[in-house]
Amino acid sequence: MGGVEVILKNRLEVIAENHSDISADILFFNDYGGKKLFSDKFEKNVYIIKDPLRIRQFVIEGKYDFVISIDTPEIFEYITDNSVKFILEVHTNYKENRNYLSSIVSGKQKPIAITVPSNYFKDIISQEIGNEIPIYVFPNFINNSFIELYNSIDVINESDKKYIGWIGRLDSLKNWSEFIDIGQKLAKERDDVIFLIVGGMTADESIKNSFFKALNKKSLLPSTKWIPFYSPIQAIYKTIAQSNGCYVSTSRGESFGMTVVESMACRCPVVCSNIDAFKEITDSGKSGLLYDLGDIDSAVSQINLLLDNQRVREDIINNSYQSLFERYDPSKIIFDWISLLHNLLDKCSISSNVQDIQ
Repeated sequence: MGGVEVILKNRLEVIAENHSDISADILFFNDYGGKKLFSDKFEKNVYIIKDPLRIRQFVIEGKYDFVISIDTPEIFEYITDNSVKFILEVHTNYKENRNYLSSIVSGKQKPIAITVPSNYFKDIISQEIGNEIPIYVFPNFINNSFIELYNSIDVINESDKKYIGWIGRLDSLKNWSEFIDIGQKLAKERDDVIFLIVGGMTADESIKNSFFKALNKKSLLPSTKWIPFYSPIQAIYKTIAQSNGCYVSTSRGESFGMTVVESMACRCPVVCSNIDAFKEITDSGKSGLLYDLGDIDSAVSQINLLLDNQRVREDIINNSYQSLFERYDPSKIIFDWISLLHNLLDKCSISSNVQDIQ
C-alpha cells in the first residue's frame, strides 16, 4: 500500500461527496495490501484481475468514458480497441520506471492526455517525451477525512524525548543513509531526541541488513525506533508533533512529496532536502525548512531551529497549514480535473464526427 492508493481513495471520496453523476472503478493487477484501504466505503469499486484477457473484457464491457493508467504501461498492450480513450498519469519519480513512456508516445494506442502531480514534474516529463501529447498538472491533496482521523486519534508517547521522523522506502532515492548521517550528528549534539523511521517492509533482506549495520556503526540503534509499516499513518505524525519533534525528508527526488504534505496537514513541522518538488510544496521554505541535499550540518541546524525556537516552529506550522489548503484544495482540484475530462470528451466527440464525415 503506497501513495497511489491513498491518492485514489482521496479522489473517490471527493467525487462521492460532490459529483454524484460520476462513477469510477479501480483495477489492480495484484493486491499487496492496498485493497484494504478501500474496504470501508469503496470495496465494491475495487477489482483485482491478473489475466490480460479478463482485464480486456472488464474494460470493454465496462464502457468507460476514460481508462486512466497510473504508470501501468501493460494496459496499452492488453487493450487495443480504438474506442477506448486513455489518459496516462505519471507519478513515479524513479527514472528507470519511466522508460516505458517513449514506447507509449510512439505506439499506436496513444493516450489523449498525460497528467502529473506538480509543475516541476511536468517539466521533467516534457523534457523526456516532448509535448506531442498535452500534459496537465493536477496536484495530490489531503481530504477532510484524513484530518478527521488525525483529530480523533489519541497517542501516548512512550518517551518525553522529541521524535525526529522519517518515512519512506529503504532505497537510494529516498536516501535513508543521509537521514542516519543526520541522526549521528544530531545525537552527538543533544540527548533529547529519538529517531522514528517508518517504511521498508518490502525491502530486500540485504538492504535491511545494510540499514541495521549503518545504525549500529553510527551508534544509533539505542535511540532509533524502526517500524516497517504502520496504519493509520496519522498516528505517526501525531506522535512526532506531540513530542515537539519534526518530520524530515532526505529524498533525492519526488514527483510531488505526499509525506511532506501529510505532515504539514497534521501540524507537524518539516525539514526537507531542497529538491524542486519540495521547494514547490513549501513555497521555497516559507512552509517548511529546507537544507542543501548532502549538507548534513545544514540539515541538523534546521532541525535544531525547529526544536529549540518556539516562534519559528509555530510560524512554520501555521504557514504550512494555511497554505496547504489554499493551494491544494480538494474540491477545486477535483472540479478542475472533471472539467478537463469533459473537455477531452468533447474534443474526442468532435474528432469522431469529423472522421465520420470524411
